[in-house]
Amino acid sequence: MAQDGVAGSARGHFLASPDEEFGAGVSADLWFPVDMFRFGGFLGVAALPSEVDARNRIFMPLGASVAFELLGDTVGVSVRARGGIWGGATQEAKLTVGGFIAGGAYLLIALGEGVALDVGFDVWGIFGEADTAIFAPSLGLSWAPEES
Repeated sequence: MAQDGVAGSARGHFLASPDEEFGAGVSADLWFPVDMFRFGGFLGVAALPSEVDARNRIFMPLGASVAFELLGDTVGVSVRARGGIWGGATQEAKLTVGGFIAGGAYLLIALGEGVALDVGFDVWGIFGEADTAIFAPSLGLSWAPEES
């Protein structure tokens, strides 16, 4: 059943790469909810410093986002997939663009009125300049409109 309004999630991330580089970021999903499914977009900004110029980056991913969410009276789960482009800079290449794919799973803790705390873990694949994987545990808030 379609729901009136938009659903979404905003969160902060700790970032870690296989090369033992650590950073942080923030991101948000905005979705059109249809029952337990969510369809929409994703936007973020992150920094992953490195002593290696090719991997020292700041980037802004922008793309499509889909999710499956089940939220009960107390707890729930969410599985999310994203893909799109990123723009940013590395110390070596300066301004550059590339692609990304990401997937994650979240535990939702209901706070009331369609709002939930979300605790999750994403894995991002960053392609283009200095391809890498990023592991991104996160903490944020999710919301959904009442069913119509």
